[in-house]
Amino acid sequence: FDRVYRVIGYIKMAPNSPLALSRRASSLLVYLGAPLVFLHCIDYVVETTPASLSHRDLHNIDLFSGQGAINTAFCNENLKSKGFDIELSQRCGDITTPEGFLRSIQLILRGKPGALTTAGPPCGSFIFLNMFTSGRTRWRPLGARLAYVQNANKITTRLCLLILLSFVRLGVCLVEQPSSTLMIFFPYFVWLAKTIALFRPWLSTRFFMGSFGHSTLKPTLTFGTAPWAYRLKHKLTQSVRKRVKKNQQKNKALARKYVDKNGQKRVCGIPAQLRASQIYPPGYGKAICRYHRKWLAESDSVQELRNAMYPPTSALLDPQRPNVTKAPYGWRHAALSELRELLRSERDAGNYHPLLTGGLDD
Repeated sequence: FDRVYRVIGYIKMAPNSPLALSRRASSLLVYLGAPLVFLHCIDYVVETTPASLSHRDLHNIDLFSGQGAINTAFCNENLKSKGFDIELSQRCGDITTPEGFLRSIQLILRGKPGALTTAGPPCGSFIFLNMFTSGRTRWRPLGARLAYVQNANKITTRLCLLILLSFVRLGVCLVEQPSSTLMIFFPYFVWLAKTIALFRPWLSTRFFMGSFGHSTLKPTLTFGTAPWAYRLKHKLTQSVRKRVKKNQQKNKALARKYVDKNGQKRVCGIPAQLRASQIYPPGYGKAICRYHRKWLAESDSVQELRNAMYPPTSALLDPQRPNVTKAPYGWRHAALSELRELLRSERDAGNYHPLLTGGLDD
């Protein structure tokens, strides 16, 4: 509670823009543990976004959108949605680049109150089939010091920051992964789930993507704050089982078994087949759009989010209320130093006029 109100004097918010965070939201973001350089990134995006895009007009922000099943479903229902994926733009669609991360921040800021952020981050280094190479386990979720593993850590940590931003903007989120994912044990997601759960429920749901038209059963896990996520758990009917079995006879296997040089039996995924299996069926996108639209139609849905986010002062002072813990590793795996360098250069060139009094040079 003290940190919330101490930071108000530290933040000189806010410019006259719909994308700008309110002083209350800014304070809450810092109180929850967001690094100050992240607030500078938000500040920079607000200042540099053209007036034509400075509106909270998005119902859905589809991160790692791939072929856009979710994005398409929302657009077909006349609900504004934007996809974000490296396939759409090699630089501005890559969350690991400064330009891509700033672009993703802009999309989150454009979300309406109650907007849904969907994300299917790359699962390659987090799944069981890859654990012998990635070195990830439940007890070692950061994995080995391999370039692709560290890059996945960077992507996932930055996604946690975006979800935190969506949270203070009164949005909800839904992250999708294969059911065997180790991402739920990733330190930043563990911290994020515990932190958000202090204000609103953090839900996880297991279901079969085959229920929505996928060519395989594909056991799937979703987690996040979307209050309707439990509706994704459809009963696996006999007709679905027959269709999947028929497809499996036609399609190639997703993995192969082999014996390594030490005589140990191993399982290895087949990259091309695994990539194809990651594509969402149109039925999944339609279901998400339908459930979210129905939830938004409830008159008090967004107000409930606001009440949970900004409780009365007496509730914050309640000694029984759990305290927010610090984020793990000081957000080191987000690699925000490159953003700090970019913002310094923009400030020195006169293209950025920081509203915060620190965080770039300290």
